[in-house]
Amino acid sequence: MVKDNSIFQQYVITLDTDWAPEYCIEFTADLLIKRNCKATWFITHASDMIKRISENKKLFETGLHPNFLPNSSHGKTAEEVMDYITRLCPDSKIMRTHALIQSSPLLSLINSKYNVDIDMSLLLYETPNITPHLIRLSKESKGLLRIPYFFEDDVEMYNPKKIWDINNPKYHINGLKVFNFHPIFIYLNSDIIEPYEELKKIGALSTLDKKTVDPFVNTKVYGARDLFIDLIDYISNHQSASYTATDIASIWYKLHG
Repeated sequence: MVKDNSIFQQYVITLDTDWAPEYCIEFTADLLIKRNCKATWFITHASDMIKRISENKKLFETGLHPNFLPNSSHGKTAEEVMDYITRLCPDSKIMRTHALIQSSPLLSLINSKYNVDIDMSLLLYETPNITPHLIRLSKESKGLLRIPYFFEDDVEMYNPKKIWDINNPKYHINGLKVFNFHPIFIYLNSDIIEPYEELKKIGALSTLDKKTVDPFVNTKVYGARDLFIDLIDYISNHQSASYTATDIASIWYKLHG
């Protein structure tokens, strides 16, 4: 494991489950398992496949993915949402909010009342020299370590100069490079958002079977799945180790006391 600041040049995989069908989550997990690649999964719901992921302590960790948007299935208030999501992952101390909803009071509540001490709700897209940083939001706070992330698959779909090639220089700038993917976009090999939006009109994602979803899979151009596979192959071939978000946090604390 990297023991100095070179850790903050590494690539890290995170995933937001976002109510994806079981076979999409399984498909994604199998790609990682095949390459012995670690990842942090941010959980929105309970399922048999998510239970299997949480039991694979060697490769995976599960984090909280609370939905604070209006009409959330997680709850009406911040406390209701956090009570719900912490029941799914009672031991988790790491979070990325759904839709990146955040505020100082919200982060303070989550840090102090729910003992979340790592947050990944800050997207610094294609930004060089990313490194974790510690903030304190109350006098009593022991600190919330924020680990910004560098890439998100659906954001790339809106990029007029989108690139799904891991060899492109934009993916090799200085700094920590946390990539975030969604199992549904990996399964669909999404290059544009429209097929996903059409799928959502059919029904709740978690209820859609493969027969319904498979016609929407992109097989014509490079997409999110291609980048994901190339990235985890790159990590396997070029990094001395792969990392969860908690691994990164632990190394940061060792370096900063």
